[in-house]
Amino acid sequence: MKLQHDVKQLVDGIGLVIFDIDQTLVDSLERNRDAAQRFLSLYGLPHDDDFFAAAATKTAADVAPDLSRRVRRPISEAEVMKNYVDSYLASPVPIHVMDGAASLIDRLKSMGKVVTAMTAAGKRIHDINMVALQEVYAASGGRGMMFDATHYYHDGHTRKDAEAFDCLLQHRLQQRIYESLPEDFRTRTLVIGDSSTDMVLAAMIGAQFIRVRPTYTVLDVYRQLTA
Repeated sequence: MKLQHDVKQLVDGIGLVIFDIDQTLVDSLERNRDAAQRFLSLYGLPHDDDFFAAAATKTAADVAPDLSRRVRRPISEAEVMKNYVDSYLASPVPIHVMDGAASLIDRLKSMGKVVTAMTAAGKRIHDINMVALQEVYAASGGRGMMFDATHYYHDGHTRKDAEAFDCLLQHRLQQRIYESLPEDFRTRTLVIGDSSTDMVLAAMIGAQFIRVRPTYTVLDVYRQLTA
C-alpha cells in the first residue's frame, strides 16, 4: 500500500486507474449489514454482527458449510448466493456514492488518465451499484469504461477457484481494457480498492495499489492529489 504522501508522485506516472466499486466508490456497508440480517432471518437465526463481519471476508463456498452446521441441514453454495442476493435486493437501505469519488475521477481524467471500474459482485447486486455510479460518471462528463467480472459466476465458477479466477481476470483485462490502450499502460496501472482481493489483482497485473479503508477514503486520496 502506498503511503499518503506518495499519492502525487505515484499518480504522476500512471496512465490507467482501475477502481474497485464496493466500499471504494460506493458506500454499501449498511445495506450489506441489513442484507446479512435479512439473510439470517430466512434460517430462523438471530441478529449477528459477528456473522456479518466474517461474511465480509468470505465467499459463499465458505459460508455454506458453517451455515449448514448452524441450521443442521445441508445448504449449498448456490442457495447461499441466491438468498443473500435476494436479501440485498430487498433491503430498503440506500446506497451512496462515496464522498470525493466523483471529484477524484474528474481530477484523474483532467490529468489525462484513463479511468475504469471493476466489480466481481453478483450481477444483480452490480446493477444496483451501477445506478449509484451513474452519479460518478455524470460528474466526470460521462466518460469512462466499466469492466464487469460477474460473468465468471454465470459460467458456473466461484471465487474459491482462485487460480482460474485470476487467469480469467487477467484475460478480461486484456480483452476489455488493455487492447484499446497504448502498450505502456500495462506497466503504468494503478488499482484503488479496499480489499485483499483488490491487492492480489494489482499484484497479478503488475500494478501499483492504493488501499482505501474507513480511515483513508477516496476523499483523502483526492485531497492529497490536489494539495
